[in-house]
Amino acid sequence: LMYTSRYPNFLLIGAARAGTTAVDRYLRQHPQVFLPRVKEPCFFAFADKKPSYRRGKFAFAATSAAKYESLYADRKPGQLAGDLSTPYLYLYQQTIANIRRCHHVPDQLRFIAVLRHPVDRAYSQYRWRLRDGREQLTFREAIEAESPRKAEGYSFDYFYMERSFYAAALQAYRECFPNLKVLFYDDLSLDPKRFIRELCQFIGVDPDFGFIPAGKVNAAWSPRLPWLSRLVTHEHPLKYRLLNMLPSHWRDNIRDGFARINSKALEEPGLDPAYRKELTRLFAEDIRAVETITGRNLDAWTR
Repeated sequence: LMYTSRYPNFLLIGAARAGTTAVDRYLRQHPQVFLPRVKEPCFFAFADKKPSYRRGKFAFAATSAAKYESLYADRKPGQLAGDLSTPYLYLYQQTIANIRRCHHVPDQLRFIAVLRHPVDRAYSQYRWRLRDGREQLTFREAIEAESPRKAEGYSFDYFYMERSFYAAALQAYRECFPNLKVLFYDDLSLDPKRFIRELCQFIGVDPDFGFIPAGKVNAAWSPRLPWLSRLVTHEHPLKYRLLNMLPSHWRDNIRDGFARINSKALEEPGLDPAYRKELTRLFAEDIRAVETITGRNLDAWTR
């Protein structure tokens, strides 16, 4: 299995719920960047192997080389191609192995990781599952259910806490590839213009391009009718094929319109500060390791 002409130049590997949709909306504006219509192709996580999870099926993933290459067929000469697939961070071992096996110039790839406070990221992932009608438990119950769910064949979309440990994956990518850039969700929230400029400089496109602000995107909300969310978010390959025929701004408008129709007009519940502090302690060692790997002071995460 070997790529010739259609392959990405850079991969955004995660983390999930750390601004990937905003990055996607910015980069799609840039004339020097090509992103496939499938927002998260996930090919290197599942190359030649269809996921078989009991819940959270990843029906949208491109699992064959031919399918993956076809996603880049419309790339224009001179454009840098990207793949923004957040499972690449959590499934780092198989992803790295598949990149080594499948990509013909793996050492020229550029990797971007965007990290978020681990508990906030976990809670956002939980709220996202709740929004889609795919979660019925409270956050505390869902955390306690992670191990049983894993044993029952649930996908890692239900592993809220486990997916927030970053250090081992970052270290593995850094040891295997020469070009890894670690960015932070906090910076994207505070100064998106500076964040995107830094990202553009790293991947090698014009950092002075005049982006239109993306605003707040892909927010979690409580569904008025959970069954309707489940129906709309049902994972079926045909649905994704049809959606991917639409321009990305049409898909965004459909999603935003559905959010207006089915979201409760209530203030979203925040995470209890005492419970957040309790959970943050579980990540203390991992946070220190991330500090060592990145050189970033993360006292703001542990305070």
